[in-house]
Amino acid sequence: MPWAIGWGAVAAALGVFLLVSDTPDEIGEAIAAREAAGKHAQPEQTMALALWWGALANVPLALLMAAGAKLWARALPAPKGGANWREGTRAAWLAIGVIAVLAGGLRWNLAGRSLWWDELWSAQHAVVGYYLGKPDDPVDGRYFAKPSPARAMWFYTKPTNHAVASVPAQLSHRIWRAATKPARPELFSDRALRFPTWLASIGAVLAVGWLGVRWGGPWAGVCAALLLAGHPWHIRMGVDMRAYSYLVLWAALGCAVLTRLLDKRHGASWGAWWAFGAVQFLLVWSFLHATPVALAFFAVAAFAIPRNWQPREARLTAFSRLVAVNVAAAMAYLFLFAPNVAQMPVWVPKELDRNHGHSLTAGRALETATDLFTGMPLKLAEMRETRGLADFASRPAALRWVAGVLFAGAALAGAWWLWKRRRDWAWSVFGLFLAAAGVSAALWWTQGYYYSRFVVYLLAPVSLLIGLAAGAFIAEEKKGRHWRVGAVTAAFAAYFALVMPAIGNLRERPYAPLRDLANLFAETRARAPEAVCAVYGHGGETMPTYDPRMRQAFSRAELEALMAEARGKGAPLLVAYGHGTFNRAQVPDGFALLDDEALFRETRVLDGIEPDFCFRVLAYRGSPGG
Repeated sequence: MPWAIGWGAVAAALGVFLLVSDTPDEIGEAIAAREAAGKHAQPEQTMALALWWGALANVPLALLMAAGAKLWARALPAPKGGANWREGTRAAWLAIGVIAVLAGGLRWNLAGRSLWWDELWSAQHAVVGYYLGKPDDPVDGRYFAKPSPARAMWFYTKPTNHAVASVPAQLSHRIWRAATKPARPELFSDRALRFPTWLASIGAVLAVGWLGVRWGGPWAGVCAALLLAGHPWHIRMGVDMRAYSYLVLWAALGCAVLTRLLDKRHGASWGAWWAFGAVQFLLVWSFLHATPVALAFFAVAAFAIPRNWQPREARLTAFSRLVAVNVAAAMAYLFLFAPNVAQMPVWVPKELDRNHGHSLTAGRALETATDLFTGMPLKLAEMRETRGLADFASRPAALRWVAGVLFAGAALAGAWWLWKRRRDWAWSVFGLFLAAAGVSAALWWTQGYYYSRFVVYLLAPVSLLIGLAAGAFIAEEKKGRHWRVGAVTAAFAAYFALVMPAIGNLRERPYAPLRDLANLFAETRARAPEAVCAVYGHGGETMPTYDPRMRQAFSRAELEALMAEARGKGAPLLVAYGHGTFNRAQVPDGFALLDDEALFRETRVLDGIEPDFCFRVLAYRGSPGG
């Protein structure tokens, strides 16, 4: 009865929301008025319209939950699962805590350095804000648009804004502003914006370590946490102000919660079931391409129920609970993501028309595997932009083979060990790989955008399986444990020797040197207030978040206009460009000028963690200082 009353109250609250909110007709009239004036609908109008329909769709689902409470809310006996969770030792928990601190330290420098393009787009529209008006207008005379919490949650004019990162980033930014009271509205801290994702990356290390201890014992947990803490790919994605850091955390928590449902001591309690529903919601809400992960977790639970609950009535109750918590997750998703779905028709056709060769190929699949096991690219072209960067091919061949065989073999051994010990647990891990294969196959079939980061959540099961293999190897026999510990230590030393250059790169460089470029522009204006500072081609669209006075050019004609402006003012002109390969293909005409040494000279090269993020700074010879 309490559950039925609770869900009835949810339905009533949704009804009140529908009554007090603007109706679709009222919102439609406001949108039509804007369109009649030649303007697009405001994102807030689209959000309000979608929230209304999302609430309406949730009313029958809430009533269904209330009506079905007699079935899914019945008492559930404990599952008849096999082995229970293992107990950890004080030394193991202390070691995992120390490893988590180490993980935070390895990610701290990168977290405090410049954001890159995708992060800056979210910062501009959903977290920090931006100036309206023309770049050559005085900044003090322009209006600064501050994003609302609604924009952090629902600004989705392109799929770059991930609410799971933007919402806490906006909160962190507001706390930073309240504490530091910066002089200008556009000022922000890179580290403050990334602080929540930095915490999520540490949380993932703790979650993987905890799960390793509970499944395989102390050594397994320590090894799994250590591998994830020092993995270059997790360092790189772990502080990116988007969904990827959270996905690794949700994957680990999903395995933990799912297997907890099947544990003798916890499977009958409501806490584990609602936690499972929460993880299901977080996966899909965080990132659309993680939907197959939620489906895989649901399938694993559904197939495990008949093996773990007897008699038939208990199985029916358990399955009803599974459906109920997933319906609750779907309701939350339907309401909170509806405004994003409403904005998708604006950008989906454009994205499908211009995937720029980023579909899944055999080469990209191999790159994904290399990212997963080494956290570095397979091979980099030899050019200025790649100097100082590490790739897999540049490492000693013997070390590559030793590390590759050891760690790929260890992952397989860990999978086999887990399969023999408890198949429900194994399926929770295997489901992540099946989900990654499913989304990869779908993207290959549709020739949609594919980046290896779309399956970054695989870092959780890979680290876990290798940790389980290491833990089982060490604990196999008490006799001779010292040499077994030594062998595992040597294997980890070989791995970290392989990836250390990549870790060093991530500690020493920013994602992209856009704040460094903004500082360089500011230094130039300090010497010559009338200086014209610009970015050519893709890479500069989000730079106004750092430097609202910077200028942009996307063609030879626009570049020539900047050159004429500098000559007319008698002021220096600096032009920077990154994403060299892409820009030379998309906006090639301006490079006829930029590559002419009689017109421009290179003054600086600002490096990032990837070749595309290397920016060259050129001075125009036809103006002072050139």
